[in-house]
Amino acid sequence: MMKHKGYLGSVEFDLNQQLLHGKIEAVNDLVTYEAKDIAGLKAAFEEAVDDYLATCEEQGKAPDKSMNGSFNIRIGEELHKKACLRSLEKGCSINDVIKQSVAYYLGDNVKSEQLKISDDYLLNMATINTVETGSDAMRISMTGGYEFIWVYIGTGVSDGQHIYVEVNEFHRIKRQIGEYLDRKGR
Repeated sequence: MMKHKGYLGSVEFDLNQQLLHGKIEAVNDLVTYEAKDIAGLKAAFEEAVDDYLATCEEQGKAPDKSMNGSFNIRIGEELHKKACLRSLEKGCSINDVIKQSVAYYLGDNVKSEQLKISDDYLLNMATINTVETGSDAMRISMTGGYEFIWVYIGTGVSDGQHIYVEVNEFHRIKRQIGEYLDRKGR
């Protein structure tokens, strides 16, 4: 893949014609380029991106961004069921489960949106409606899935809606939620 101005370009070859070619990837418009050698293909790709942007400007059309954050996947019945059960268990949407899974698989750090409540529970902070805190418990109401979760200082059996943590973890969770909500102006 080649990259220019935030756009990605493929590199393919045609042995019969002894030609390199490609297209701008992940946009709705079809923009292709070709050349006889690598240096020429890179130049042709960059020219194609520049021409694409200029054409969009001339037409008063916004150029497609290379990714919009949404895509369809087919994961099969068994994984779909597991994702559904995990979302119910965690009190979040299936979309949140998939997003967390992909971020984990890719090794991305998504601290700004995800908060580790316990080893088994990640909270998507974007789903928080309100937070009520006491000296040893916190009630977090959310959109989607469970209406709320409780976080307690102490030991007990966590069930996805009632989660028990050590005192230092309780204060970390409280602080990180407060910082997130402040950043979001909520």
